[in-house]
Amino acid sequence: GMLPLSASAQATAPGEGSLSEWVKSKISELSEEDYTQAGPFPLQGSDLYQYTFTKNQYDNEGNLTQDAVYIILPGIGAANTQIPDYGEDSSLKKPWGESNASAVYIAKGVTGIGNHAFDGMTTLETLEIENPTSLKSVGDYAFNGCDKLVGPLDLSGVTDMGKYAFNGCERLGSGEDNEGVKLSDSLTEIPEYAFNGCGLKNVNIPTNCTEIGNNAFANNSLSGELNLPSSLITIGERAFYRYNSSSDTGGFSSITIPSSVTKIGANAFSGHKSLETVTLEHEDKENLTIADGAFGTDTYTAHNYLDSITVGDITYEDVH
Repeated sequence: GMLPLSASAQATAPGEGSLSEWVKSKISELSEEDYTQAGPFPLQGSDLYQYTFTKNQYDNEGNLTQDAVYIILPGIGAANTQIPDYGEDSSLKKPWGESNASAVYIAKGVTGIGNHAFDGMTTLETLEIENPTSLKSVGDYAFNGCDKLVGPLDLSGVTDMGKYAFNGCERLGSGEDNEGVKLSDSLTEIPEYAFNGCGLKNVNIPTNCTEIGNNAFANNSLSGELNLPSSLITIGERAFYRYNSSSDTGGFSSITIPSSVTKIGANAFSGHKSLETVTLEHEDKENLTIADGAFGTDTYTAHNYLDSITVGDITYEDVH
């Protein structure tokens, strides 16, 4: 009879005939650029495989360095299609280690990127996902500190995101049309520091999001009108905090908070000096807690010193 999935043989290496046109085109481009190909090698702790492409080149100071590019794809018959967790809690060593990779290509069928997978890879400029709908999860610290990674980034399949996932990826917002990141409407929680300091100029808050964690979108270049979804319950401390200097004017000009929200954390919207209107769709104040400095405390942290916010015939005093 048929063997259960758990007893199936481990995935076998992808052959030439099993590669998608997208993977073939990447391999072909890299060969034309004189990269040396190795692999595919099995990615320990998963049924994935990786191709490695390397090339010696000179940096701006004239030092000889080695660039690396990775293509990660499922093996034939793969069951475990997640890039594994790395970091302190894992015995696995990252195969790309200190490789100074400039690009990572994630092929269709890879369903997750584990904790710390590319944490601190300060050389990474390009992350391309062949089929964004197949990538479902991005782990804690997965791309933390990848400060050269340029957007836009399509994360529209990701329904599970880890804390600090893209923390400090300061060039994510600098891609074409300032699109930044595209998030899935099925993503229910944006955890702490997920997009802190990413240079984002705009963002789509998923329509089913219930929680925006502490510092989730802090220290970005967001502006214009912010309309939050009617599913949202909690806005964490410094969730949209902006650091600014005395000469800086910017940030959101108007914020609409739906009646579903029960808690706005301290300094959540501090630093938005263009802020002119805050609309709370709540009918009574019993359902909402606003912590200190939620909308700034003075002319440096909010354009208007909002002594109180009036909604209907209810005034919310001391929003600072």
